[in-house]
Amino acid sequence: MGNWYSNLTNGRRDASPEITQQVAALTASARTPLDKMKALAQFVQNDIRYVAIELGIGGWQPHAASEVFVHRYGDCKDKATLLSSMLSQVGIESFYVVINSERGYVTPEVPANVGGFNHVVLAIKLPANVSDLSLVATIQHPRLGTLLYFDPTNELTPFGEIGGYLQANYGLLVTSEGGELVELPRQPSAMNSIQRSGKLTLDPLGTLKGEVSETRVGDRAWAERWRLRTVTKSADQIKPIEDLLAGSLSLFNITQASVTNLNRTDQPFGFHYAFEARGYAKNAGGLLLVRPRVLGVKTSGLLETKSPEHFQSNSRVPRATPIRSK
Repeated sequence: MGNWYSNLTNGRRDASPEITQQVAALTASARTPLDKMKALAQFVQNDIRYVAIELGIGGWQPHAASEVFVHRYGDCKDKATLLSSMLSQVGIESFYVVINSERGYVTPEVPANVGGFNHVVLAIKLPANVSDLSLVATIQHPRLGTLLYFDPTNELTPFGEIGGYLQANYGLLVTSEGGELVELPRQPSAMNSIQRSGKLTLDPLGTLKGEVSETRVGDRAWAERWRLRTVTKSADQIKPIEDLLAGSLSLFNITQASVTNLNRTDQPFGFHYAFEARGYAKNAGGLLLVRPRVLGVKTSGLLETKSPEHFQSNSRVPRATPIRSK
């Protein structure tokens, strides 16, 4: 399949004079190879609309980079083709990676046919002098050196990272020598997280008030940016905060709220808000009853039952009965 796809894409990444001119304009102020790569990646992410027109072989063969550039739209393989063409203009080599966007669909143990792949991303060969802590979606290839994986279709994931759907996923790396099944890297769990901190006060009447700051990275940030991508009114941008508080508090009033780094995908996404919740604590005689967990919900009780856990054994033949969760 690697040889077939290599032949199918032959000549599609050839740069037109217009592409060469655009690359020169985008990288004119870039001082390092990494700055150039980021500028080109951002252009394909944001200025080339995702539109899929897949008729016949068009489901597999990308349009020529010159066509994608002129029309300013294309599907995953078209966007990968254009970015690969633009990177070649600054001396950066890259390779197609044909993959399935559903992780686990393709494995080394179970070969997949052509129909088992539904997405295309790029493996970018990093120059020896390019090294940065932000470039986490990399592997060391024994023959090609350091490869950085990047999905130009995903406009909300910063250059240097990949979404969770690609991590620890297997894709077909296509080179001039054919195809090679490779495992894409898994990023640290800390890069897909929510960190929430706050300073809250509780008065004797049971009213809780204070401020909370949230920082979201990875797919957690991607999800919120996607949710707010079409929101134009600032008042509507706090809807996720309202939903969070509504799932945790019965009565509350938001007194201040803001969103940080909504369009700065290279920075952590954040919420900052202040609220007041009357009746959070209840008076019971001389006691004030509170729920220590102010925000967030517990995990699902999907596997929980009311039956107690128990263990039985036979003195002659040790045997354990199934353990049921509480």
